[in-house]
Amino acid sequence: MWVEGGLTDARAGETLEGRVVQRSAKSEPGEILIRHVAKGACWVAVLLAAIACGQRTPTRTAVDRPGFIDFTLDKIESLAEFQQLAAVPADEKDRPSIAGAKFVITDFSDPARRKVHFLDGRQYQFHDEWFWFRQLNGQRVPGEQTVEPHPFSSPELARVWARAHADDLPSELEMVTEERLYAAEFYRLSLDESQRAIGAGSLIHVPARPPNRPEIWAFELDYTDPVAGPELGVFFEALAPVVPAAARAGLRWIARSPEQMQLASELAENAPQLRSRFMTYEDVSVPGETEVYSSGIVAASNGTFPVTSSYRIVPSAHTSARASTWRVDRICSGAM
Repeated sequence: MWVEGGLTDARAGETLEGRVVQRSAKSEPGEILIRHVAKGACWVAVLLAAIACGQRTPTRTAVDRPGFIDFTLDKIESLAEFQQLAAVPADEKDRPSIAGAKFVITDFSDPARRKVHFLDGRQYQFHDEWFWFRQLNGQRVPGEQTVEPHPFSSPELARVWARAHADDLPSELEMVTEERLYAAEFYRLSLDESQRAIGAGSLIHVPARPPNRPEIWAFELDYTDPVAGPELGVFFEALAPVVPAAARAGLRWIARSPEQMQLASELAENAPQLRSRFMTYEDVSVPGETEVYSSGIVAASNGTFPVTSSYRIVPSAHTSARASTWRVDRICSGAM
């Protein structure tokens, strides 16, 4: 359970103390490149600089709004903390082969204010639930929309209230199923190609399977995310300082859609040293194994997880969904 200042897992007997990572107002070299990069080969320089800059030690400061608990952490110190956020079962035999912890990056386009929030998977099933939970409680969220504040101590209490007031919700929110309170603004801000205000995805951990597969730490984005080279550099730069130390040096990006795979191919062609930083779910699989996924993993744009077989894992969709379909996917999917 959560207590003020941290997350407590009674079974593990551990408390995760509240942590905040705030960058200096002075831009790092990688951040300057990301702001001013042009399309083309400069993507490679951006990505290399971002990966290098991401290794620095973050500065810790006080929480900006003391007392309000939004069930997030700004840094994951260890695999044990990751497993709590990813809602991984305590019993090892029940654990998924691939686990994911959702994250949201606020002020994505502003290096001086950019911040990562890792969501507690026991409280949030969708990324936008963090958005509307803070919004309903009168806390700051990206964008310009505001709603009348309501004092909810947990997302579940907000869901109960929303179900009882489905016909009288703020115009920015919608009850799209009996259980699903939906904030369309979150997805507009996180998938805006012109100026992304929010970055959203999942941090992925795959345990080692000697001798066939080493431990893997990676991140993935929504299947329909139109990420480009400079933005990919921002994800690397933002995540590297706030993931477990064992994950930083080899943090990878899992490309999922054909467009994302094409981007990875182009970047790797221009800079072969980056090739090891990109992968697909096919690279994760071990012959003869059936992979089991946790609910923290971002589902494909058709609302499903990657197709599994006894030999490989491949994305379950081979083309991006039309823009008009992505809203339905996030209503029904268990990830975004």
